[in-house]
Amino acid sequence: MSANPTPRDETVRAGDERVVVPTVDDRRVRRALSRALLYTVVILGAIAYAAPFFWMLSTSVKADNELFTSPPTWIPSEIRLDAYTRPWEVLPFAQYYRNSAMISGINIVANLLSASLVAFAFARMRFPLRGPLFVVVLSTMMLPSQVTLIPLFRAWSELGLINTIAPLTIPAVFAGRGRGRSRSSCCGST
Repeated sequence: MSANPTPRDETVRAGDERVVVPTVDDRRVRRALSRALLYTVVILGAIAYAAPFFWMLSTSVKADNELFTSPPTWIPSEIRLDAYTRPWEVLPFAQYYRNSAMISGINIVANLLSASLVAFAFARMRFPLRGPLFVVVLSTMMLPSQVTLIPLFRAWSELGLINTIAPLTIPAVFAGRGRGRSRSSCCGST
C-alpha cells in the first residue's frame, strides 16, 4: 500500500491507524471486460474457421465406411494413409513436377527478357506513337484473363497447338504484366 493516497484510493480509519484502500477503477474493469469479450469472439472465430480444415484432415484419414456415419466422428477409429500414398503409386508425379518446373522456368526467363526490353524501349527510346502504344500495353494489364480465355483457346485450337507446351509458354513473352513497373524502374522513378 502506498503511504500517499491517490485520488482513486479511499482512506479508511482503522482504530488509531489510517489505512489506504484502493478502489476499483471503472475504466480498468470496462477495459478488462471488453478485452475478455474480444478474446472470446476471436477464439470462437478461429475455431469456426479452423473446423473445416480439421474436418478435412480427419476425413482424409478415415476408412470409406466411416465417411458418412451418423452422427459424424471427428477422430477416426482407424487411421488410413491410403489417400496420401496411393496417388504417388498410381500417378507420375515426378513427370508433373518436371513439367511444372520447365514451364515455370521458361515463363520466368521469357517474361524477364521481354519485359526488360519493352520497358527499356518505352523508357529510353523516342519513337512515333510511343505514348499510345504504352497505353495499349498498359490496357492489356487491365483485361481480366477470363475475358481472353475462350478467344485464346480458339486461336490455339485453330493452330493445332492444344495439349502442347506452346500455349503455356508463348503468352509469357507477350503478356503486358510487369511492363509498366519495369518502365518505371528504367525511368528512374518508383
